[in-house]
Amino acid sequence: MNHESAFFSKLIYIECVELVLLMSTGATFAQAFSVGMVTAAVIYVLGDLLILPSTGNLLSIIIDGALAFLMNLSACLYTDMDGVAIPIALAVAAAVMLFESISHRYMLKQLKWS
Repeated sequence: MNHESAFFSKLIYIECVELVLLMSTGATFAQAFSVGMVTAAVIYVLGDLLILPSTGNLLSIIIDGALAFLMNLSACLYTDMDGVAIPIALAVAAAVMLFESISHRYMLKQLKWS
């Protein structure tokens, strides 16, 4: 697995989660898609490229979940979805942490970081 395929796999699952959850609350496709793009890029750069190689899987999963929560919370508050901001942000963070627990183990083996 190279970095491009690792990023695009992360982008695909984050976009799916964002589109389903945010569009179900009234966000437009463009809003949900842009939040997913930014979230995937930030999580990949900070969580996978900087934190994962140096600290390991568990801390990186926690930080990825926290980043997803904060980014989605701020996006929901910015787009006036105040009533559903925390539940949506928690759901996205839980989905990100679940997938990251699987993908990090694979990335550590394939990219030879461990």
